[in-house]
Amino acid sequence: MIYPWDQWFDGAIWRLTPGEDFDGPVPTFRSYCYRQAGERGYRLRTRRSHDGLYIQALALDGSELGPLDEHGLPISSQSP
Repeated sequence: MIYPWDQWFDGAIWRLTPGEDFDGPVPTFRSYCYRQAGERGYRLRTRRSHDGLYIQALALDGSELGPLDEHGLPISSQSP
């Protein structure tokens, strides 16, 4: 299965459901999410629930991501 990492790592909180959004056990997929986030330069916040996994990508300093441009880079809130 190919996963939409760019979409899932947009800074929003995503609820992922086993069998629907990913294959395999939740603990295994959770570890995979952390590895994918690190490879893309993000930290990750996760929470397990009775029906799956919640994930949210964060900046490396742990701050929440603001809006991103089409290349996945933060959009500055200040004009040049």
